Amino acid sequence: MRRATRLLVPALAVLLGGGCKDQAPDAQLANCPDPVAGCRFEVGGETVRLRFSQPPRAMRPFVMEVEAPRAVAVAADFTMPGMDMLPNHHDLAQGPDGRWHAAVVLPVCISGRADWHLALTVGDQRASVPFSAKR
Repeated sequence: MRRATRLLVPALAVLLGGGCKDQAPDAQLANCPDPVAGCRFEVGGETVRLRFSQPPRAMRPFVMEVEAPRAVAVAADFTMPGMDMLPNHHDLAQGPDGRWHAAVVLPVCISGRADWHLALTVGDQRASVPFSAKR
C-alpha cells in the first residue's frame, strides 16, 4: 500500500499540473523587489504600476492592482519555474478609478518552494515579474 501511495502522489501531481511555464520568450523581464510597496516598469513601451495588497502567501488571498492607463485588457498568470502546477490565470477587472484588480490565491507548493513568476499581459504585451511568497 505504501508503494502505491508513493507512486500515486507524483502521478496525480503530473496529471493535475500543466499550467506552469517558464518566462515566455516574448516577455520583458521586470524588476519588482517589493510588490507590496509597488513598482513601476515598462511593458511594450508603456509605464505600468503593480501592487499587491499584502505579502503573497500560499492559500491566503491578496489583491493585485495594476495601473495601465492605456490598457484595454490586463491578465495575470502565476507560475513556478520548473514545476507543474495547476493553471492560475486571472483576467483583471477594471474599476471605476481606471485601475485593474484581481483577487489572487497562490497554491501550496509541496516541495516548499516560494519562488514565483507573474506573467503580466497588458493588451498584447507581456512582462515577466519574479517574486517570492512568504512561507
